Amino acid sequence: MNIYEKWLSVNQRIKDLQKEKLSIEINLYERNKSELSKKDEGSTKIESGKFLMTVTRGYTFKVDQELASVIDFGFKKKYELDKTMYKKLDPDTKRRVDEALETKIKKPSFKVEMV
Repeated sequence: MNIYEKWLSVNQRIKDLQKEKLSIEINLYERNKSELSKKDEGSTKIESGKFLMTVTRGYTFKVDQELASVIDFGFKKKYELDKTMYKKLDPDTKRRVDEALETKIKKPSFKVEMV
């Protein structure tokens, strides 16, 4: 097995394990839902023999940016770098913008496919 085949194999095993983990989590939730806090958010600790399980629940929110921009309360403004504009900045302006940036190298992303 070459390195590319190995990558594909490991990647598939990860996907399979993620599906299996989700199935187990659903089972754990169903078995223990009567012990979970009545609140929709927060953490609940459940002991079962020699195991202690913590279940944390909450919400995620997706904000309609256009609608939120006309409401003057309840939302935080978030500054993001406009990469296209940043690349076009003159050197002096770029240095000023760089003062407000913390730059880190991202972990490389890989995708391997059979061709």
